[in-house]
Amino acid sequence: SNVEMPAPPAALDTAFHQDIDRAIALGEKEVAKHYNDASSHYDLGAGLGLYASYSGTVEGRVFGAMRMARRSFSENEMVLDLDPRKKEAGLVLGTYRYLVSTLPMPVRWMAYIVGFGGGKEEGIKLIEQAAAHPSDIQTDARFALVLLYNREHRYADAVNVVRGLERSYPRNRLLVLEDASTLLRAGRPAEAEKALDEGVVRLRQDTR
Repeated sequence: SNVEMPAPPAALDTAFHQDIDRAIALGEKEVAKHYNDASSHYDLGAGLGLYASYSGTVEGRVFGAMRMARRSFSENEMVLDLDPRKKEAGLVLGTYRYLVSTLPMPVRWMAYIVGFGGGKEEGIKLIEQAAAHPSDIQTDARFALVLLYNREHRYADAVNVVRGLERSYPRNRLLVLEDASTLLRAGRPAEAEKALDEGVVRLRQDTR
């Protein structure tokens, strides 16, 4: 069912729809002109995936989001069929594969019927490959891994990814908090306390 959500700010909502509609139209035009070009399918899939996220979370349109998500999934599958080196397509594919694998069996079968693939391990593997591959979405894939590793109780793996993100974004104090939180989930309170203490010291030194 759709979810009743508060209306977003009208100006921002209008701007988003104008931009995403144009992005998808451009993507569809490029796919029509260059059907065997992986980049064209990737751009279209990215636009559809972003629209699906907005539709589902901001607008609460679950069915509409699923329809666009299915198209995004198909476009990203086409990307890897055409060019297996474009590992960034694995972020969308891996996310949907993982999510489908967590659904109750009747819903999972429905997802299979409408065109989604499942598989928890395959989903995580695709996101790991996207996280290791330099691209515009590499950081997004690394954050996704933190969430999935925690969900799967793979806390040591999650800590390793968080600390890599900390090295990339040393001024982001929320990463220190996530580091400590993951250590607590892992049953390592002494290390968590040390991480928080270091974060407090950095906070005092931050002039922002």
